[in-house]
Amino acid sequence: HYGLRFDQVPVIIIHSNDGSRYMKSNIKPDDISPLLNEYKEGKLKPFLKSQPIPETNDEPLKVVVADSLQDMVLNSQKNVLLDIDVPSCARFRNFAPFIPELAVLFENDDDVMVARLDGATNDIPNNMFDVRSCNTLYFKSANGTLLPYDGDETKEDIIAFIRDNRPIQNKYFMPHLVESVTLDR
Repeated sequence: HYGLRFDQVPVIIIHSNDGSRYMKSNIKPDDISPLLNEYKEGKLKPFLKSQPIPETNDEPLKVVVADSLQDMVLNSQKNVLLDIDVPSCARFRNFAPFIPELAVLFENDDDVMVARLDGATNDIPNNMFDVRSCNTLYFKSANGTLLPYDGDETKEDIIAFIRDNRPIQNKYFMPHLVESVTLDR
């Protein structure tokens, strides 16, 4: 669950009431009291399980991990469609095939990025994202607004959602594609 290795033991893990977790590996007895004081004072950074940040990320569908979420999504100057999924879920197999197609569709739009985060191998901040199923979509607009997607799970509806919620329309965005895109399931 934490991805611990033997070389990190001994470990202290703190679970707070709000669901946050804090972890300190290779801890020594003299470090315990200062660690608990840091926690009580709110100075301890929460632990987030994360896959490694990809060395290359040049495909149309960008890979986001917990350690890159802040930079790639939350602080991005782009409009970002974020697909938070669990690949082992049966619903993922039905929903996932057209997310890469959306990434290709928006590949030449400098204002939009389509990204995917594996929710099984990366922790997601509970205070920002309400993940209720094995596929959850969020749209983070270029002006910082974070919106959950709760429409129909079709390419057309997701394209319309992006179009309707991006603050400025890119001159290269072709709304006529919304009518011409078909869902291949």
